[in-house]
Amino acid sequence: MVQMKCLYHFLCVFLLVASAFGAVDSNKVVRVGWFEGPYNLKDAYDRRSGYGYEYQQKIAAYTGWTYDYVEDSWPNLLEMLEKGEIDLLSDVSYTVERSDKMLFSAQSMGEEDYYAFVRADSKFVTPDNIFSSRGTVFGVNKGSVQKKIVESWAKKNHLEYKLVESTDTESENAQKLNDGVYDVFVGLESLGRLYNVLPVKKVGYSKCYFVVNKDRPDLLNSLDSAMDLINEENHNYQQSLYELYFNNASSLAFLNDLERDWLGRHGVIRVGYRDDFMPYAGTDSLTGKVKGVLGEFLKVMERRFYGADIRFEAVPYKALGDAISDLQQGRLECVFPVNMSVFESERRNLLRSNKILNVEMFAAIRKGDADKFSLNDSMKVSFTEGNISYGEFLKDHFPHWKVMKYAGVEECIRAVRIGGTDVFLINSHRLNRYNRILQDFNLQAIATGMNMDLAFLMNREDMPLFSMINKARGMITDAAVESFVVSNSLEHNTVTLGEFIQDHFFVAMGIMFVIILVVVVFLLKSMKMEKAAVAAQKAKSMFLSRMSHDIRTPMNIIVGLTDIGKKNGNDAAKMKDCLEKISVESVHLQKLINDILDISAIEAGKMQVKPAVENLNTILDSLNISIKTLLADKPMDYSFEQGQILSPYIKVDGLRLAQIYGNLLSNAVKYTQIDGRVQFFIWQEKRSDGRLDLKARVSDTGIGMSEELMKNMYSDFSRGVDTRVNKIQGTGLGLAIVKQLVEQMKGKITVESRLNAGTTFLVSIPVEPVEHEEEQVEFEETLDVNAVNGMRVLIAEDNELNYEIACELLSEFGLNIVRAEDGVAAVERFSRSPEGYYDFILMDMQMPKMDGLDATREIRKMLRPDAKSIPIVAMTANAFVEDAQACLDAGMDGHLPKPMNVMAVLETIIRLKKNR
Repeated sequence: MVQMKCLYHFLCVFLLVASAFGAVDSNKVVRVGWFEGPYNLKDAYDRRSGYGYEYQQKIAAYTGWTYDYVEDSWPNLLEMLEKGEIDLLSDVSYTVERSDKMLFSAQSMGEEDYYAFVRADSKFVTPDNIFSSRGTVFGVNKGSVQKKIVESWAKKNHLEYKLVESTDTESENAQKLNDGVYDVFVGLESLGRLYNVLPVKKVGYSKCYFVVNKDRPDLLNSLDSAMDLINEENHNYQQSLYELYFNNASSLAFLNDLERDWLGRHGVIRVGYRDDFMPYAGTDSLTGKVKGVLGEFLKVMERRFYGADIRFEAVPYKALGDAISDLQQGRLECVFPVNMSVFESERRNLLRSNKILNVEMFAAIRKGDADKFSLNDSMKVSFTEGNISYGEFLKDHFPHWKVMKYAGVEECIRAVRIGGTDVFLINSHRLNRYNRILQDFNLQAIATGMNMDLAFLMNREDMPLFSMINKARGMITDAAVESFVVSNSLEHNTVTLGEFIQDHFFVAMGIMFVIILVVVVFLLKSMKMEKAAVAAQKAKSMFLSRMSHDIRTPMNIIVGLTDIGKKNGNDAAKMKDCLEKISVESVHLQKLINDILDISAIEAGKMQVKPAVENLNTILDSLNISIKTLLADKPMDYSFEQGQILSPYIKVDGLRLAQIYGNLLSNAVKYTQIDGRVQFFIWQEKRSDGRLDLKARVSDTGIGMSEELMKNMYSDFSRGVDTRVNKIQGTGLGLAIVKQLVEQMKGKITVESRLNAGTTFLVSIPVEPVEHEEEQVEFEETLDVNAVNGMRVLIAEDNELNYEIACELLSEFGLNIVRAEDGVAAVERFSRSPEGYYDFILMDMQMPKMDGLDATREIRKMLRPDAKSIPIVAMTANAFVEDAQACLDAGMDGHLPKPMNVMAVLETIIRLKKNR
């Protein structure tokens, strides 16, 4: 008998498929009506979506149709369908009159509610005030079912009104409502979500259908067959579309009579909550008020109901059981957050609100048990005594587990560690709070695949409160609730500054890296200058002394702030202030190192000027913005002007050009007093050889230079002031770098300066003009970091801390990170993976067993398609030009120097994946 039933269902589906695909030419174009509203939406990029649109696309998948969209208002499209000007239209209610003019789908495409809407700034306190007024002007869509619903409803309620039928779009109807053309407009429940109007009362509902031009019964047959197939595929398809496009649409912003009466009798609403249970609820130590998801939700209830004075008193409890006990004794009106079955709510004579949010549950188990752990096995579970929500969750999902009660969370976790129990349940929103103890106890958390709903509890006689809470939840999108969770999850249990740095920032390792790098560079510089003249040796010694001061100053600040943070581990604000200041000083240290590396590369002949077609205006705009940033804390008279620009598109090394101008301007700002003046002027002049002279003048009214200093100002270690006695920071290498770069670009630089009377630099660089470059320039697209979400990246990195930094920062953008400890492991992991398993490889250069260059060569030699195409990019501390070239020669696609720049990594991944 069972076999016969299976055969019968198979034949039904087969016939439906055959009917759907046989009835319509796969190349048939169907003219479909497109009207603005929840059934048909367009975003800022003109991308289509909506309930009707998705449904039609699903139908097209089964019928082979393609659509020609005809856009107009819904009333006009209905008339066009009757005239045969379009073939298909969604969201049409059935009437006998219409059935003579068009063909209706056999099954409905859903059910819709109709609401009366008023303008957003309506002064009416209750719906009764609106509908009791004489001569109220109602607007409805022309030819819509809403007209008859309004007429019937008005007659039943003895309303005196005027009815206006509209042929406008939904946004135009909403605008007319807000402009006072209508007093009330009756439309779909989602109107209030899409436009700035308020729903005040539900006036009716009806089923809605797809309709087809009466002369096209062939389309109707295919439509019905496709809808049958969709229903066979997913009985809940329409419900899923409804939740996607109409959820949170119909909640009213007004209280009804019963709710207002209850609120008037109760006054302040007392809410019990479990304290110190973030991100859901907790007491703010500064204000004493409730915070967390509960605090955000209560604010919504207090503000979103028009004309209602809703006030709450939040009462903290150590245990949720005590709060529920007080609720049952009438000391509270409601309790949050609670997970409780409907049966248990009935048994306790309580009401449970609609779900406020749900949370995924994880099982904490011993790492050694991971391979044999099964949720279906009988096992002992640690349970915090009095935790009603978890108790209900266990009854619902794991009734076969034996519950072992303990006093607190730490005791529960310890019981798993020593073998007293097998598992402890932790919800995903609070998992981060226990990561430290799980690591210390050698435990791991695995997903159960089960979710726990959290809601409010109230007494059954307080049904109006039940209704108000459910309405308020309906006004808040799931995304908004999730944002409440995320924003309140940032507040962790107290940790020491040392733990915080170890887990997230690795500041200590960064400082050691900077110190080692600076020392190595200094040693190299000392070796090169052994045979220099006595004057040069003296200059170098003075430079090293200044550099020692310049480096030790931010290092002293970093070390000191670290100690301060350790002593103030319980003060989150103090810790944040310390970390922000550490970040600023780290950036300064990096700038010092970059200057040293630049001058070293120039002297070694390793810095190459690479001319390319550039837009001069783009370079100047970026430069101007960066200089204005420097002026934020140092106000002065600043001008940035252009003279004659003969060709905005030129062939030049844009990066080095910006570096030249940037160094000169930053020096001008640095050495000019507050309220002084800094000026930048740039222009172009024709040359006899057809090229242009790009000339720029940088002048200031700062401290100027003496004649003695001007003789040596371009030397590597020259400065006009000593940082040991002056607060101005810098390496003294800026002008040396500028001089070298200008000469490499075949240009000239001159200077005029007097001590205490300011300085003027004039830079002239020959450039080649480029015509019609607008046809060649590719405009830079905004970086869409969402494009990397879900990509799998293999990181070859032997240093544990470097890997943790990369994993922590990249995982925030949805990247799935897999580590290889060295080059051999990287080759092995890639070779054993399925084709296309990895999207990207980040490869360190210096690793044991096999370096990154050899590992790349081994991967590229593999006889599988993705070995040749997968992007491989070096992410290494080897930052010189020859290092980057060695990576390219080995078969890599790019080179990213450390310290790691997250946005540079993301941009590289997106660019290379797009080009594949």
